[in-house]
Amino acid sequence: MSGKEPDPHGTISAVAERYDLLAALLDGSPTRRELAADLGVSKSTVYRALTELADNGVLTENGSRYRPTLYGWLVFRRYQRLLETVGQYRPSGFLASAVADSPIDPTLLLDADVDVPDRNAPDRLLETIRDVVTDATRLRGFSPVVRDDFVTMFADDTAPDFEAELVLERPALQALRDDYAADGRLADADDAVSLRHVDTTLPFGLLAVEEPTPAVLVVVFGPTGAVQGIVRTCSEDAYTWATETYEEYYAASAPASLHDDR
Repeated sequence: MSGKEPDPHGTISAVAERYDLLAALLDGSPTRRELAADLGVSKSTVYRALTELADNGVLTENGSRYRPTLYGWLVFRRYQRLLETVGQYRPSGFLASAVADSPIDPTLLLDADVDVPDRNAPDRLLETIRDVVTDATRLRGFSPVVRDDFVTMFADDTAPDFEAELVLERPALQALRDDYAADGRLADADDAVSLRHVDTTLPFGLLAVEEPTPAVLVVVFGPTGAVQGIVRTCSEDAYTWATETYEEYYAASAPASLHDDR
């Protein structure tokens, strides 16, 4: 490594361009000849790559062999994690369709768990939502959608001392009444859950858990009501945003019940 401090952008670029070589080095400590044979390139190409990585502080030379430095190991692993993140949140779905100035504060994503649908585990998103609801004893939220699995969560899976305050779009409230007003499972839930309705369109679903541990869950729905993605976080900033956002829609809502408007 030269005496000049490496430029972080240059280091990331070098790691990205020399990814396969670094991965081979992390699997062992091959010689330049072995690297050239494994990667199917010339020894001179390997030498230039090794020199570039060494100049960026990623590698250290030991005779005819190079080994990653602790700095190099950390940068490489972080870059791997970035690749995994980009691959998981591919340019499709709700993250790609939502713009940075959408009602969802983009800073929430930085410290959050973000999940998108997985064709091999189609119920995983619903299980995450269920975990949040069943762990809560008090929450507030809103939803543009009523789904049978959501009704089951609130009717059957909540804690005995559970309390909730939910704002629904008027059509969602009507769907709840049409489909579940006679459902005996909701007799207790009707006392535990305070319903309200709004005539405006709710942009996503939101749950702000107050007790026992503050947490936030944002649920993004597709045109047919399918869950397109969820954002789960416990950060203080996210909880502040969630409560403020909820209060905005609460202020525009009116009291309601499962059977008729109060």
